[in-house]
Amino acid sequence: MGNGMRTFQQAMDLLLQRVQATRSEVGLGFPVYSDSIAGRWTLDNGWTAPFWIGMQWLAYAYTGRAEFRDYGIRLLHALDPYPARFQYFIAGTLGHWFTAADLPARQAVRGAEYLQRMFTPTMGQIPAFPGENDVIVDVLPSLAVLWWHWQICGDENSRDAALAHWRRSAVDFVRADGATYQSIHYDLETGQLLMRHCHHDARWDDACASQTHAWAVSGFAYAYQAQPEEEFLLAGRRVTDFALQWLPKDGVPFHNFGQHEPYRDTSAAAIIASALLDWAELDPDAARRRLYRAKAKQMLTTLIAEYLTPLGAEDIRPRGMLLEGCYNYLGQVPKNELIWGTYFFMEALFKWITQQGCLLRLVLSDDILA
Repeated sequence: MGNGMRTFQQAMDLLLQRVQATRSEVGLGFPVYSDSIAGRWTLDNGWTAPFWIGMQWLAYAYTGRAEFRDYGIRLLHALDPYPARFQYFIAGTLGHWFTAADLPARQAVRGAEYLQRMFTPTMGQIPAFPGENDVIVDVLPSLAVLWWHWQICGDENSRDAALAHWRRSAVDFVRADGATYQSIHYDLETGQLLMRHCHHDARWDDACASQTHAWAVSGFAYAYQAQPEEEFLLAGRRVTDFALQWLPKDGVPFHNFGQHEPYRDTSAAAIIASALLDWAELDPDAARRRLYRAKAKQMLTTLIAEYLTPLGAEDIRPRGMLLEGCYNYLGQVPKNELIWGTYFFMEALFKWITQQGCLLRLVLSDDILA
């Protein structure tokens, strides 16, 4: 059977095999990226750690096997809360929803309260680091934990911080053509915008890296799930249309949109594909919903056929590796397996197979704490 004939379920099975093999390799460590030959992981208990935990929740929800749930709980105990502060929706909220365990809920509350304290009223946003003036587009999906905190725990400050951040981001981060900036610096005293630039590619301040843009496609989908305001819908359409406009025919973007560089970024493709499945449910226009679902299917099909090991009968690499994620074009990890790429690939396949999209709406559909 050729890779092009794999079903989405068979791809998910390969990812589950990779989860189990990684667990045996890293113990209670947190994988970030692996080489593309032996598949050995580099570890760090940093901002990427919650994605490894999130993979355990998805694996448990998909299989019902307690080994994934129990391992996820052990990882939560080992998680460094400070660098994980922007990913508690994945590490905490989803874990609580899928497992009904108390620890993920407590961690989600802790994360929401931390983000709430970071909110800077003059900027109307949450900076990348406490007390600083740099706001990054990557934060947009993370605000889902604040909305959950308001809905479940009744904290209006969390609601107000999330809405303020999403609203200002829709104005400041989205360019006229639908491209996005990655980073904006503000005056802490006045909130005035000082400069825009891109962390991922220092060669051009106006570069639009596909991975950072993907966070905007996902983030405005969360915003519209939380509060179906027209400004969130329009911002979501603009960033989504821009991404689709610049996708190569196979659906896997280059590191920078509009620039045919040597490196693709499968992590960007996975994030966008998962977000497209949200927009395929959320957008009020039926033609757009059909388009988004078809594009998501195309992207996932390409990832399965061309980037998920094994790639042919002679491929002896570990099974279930999502190849060619571009962590840093100018650094040492331009073409590797990335833990967040695999997480979002797994999330998108989970949404497609189980028909459980729009995860924020899912976790708010019933008060599991009651």
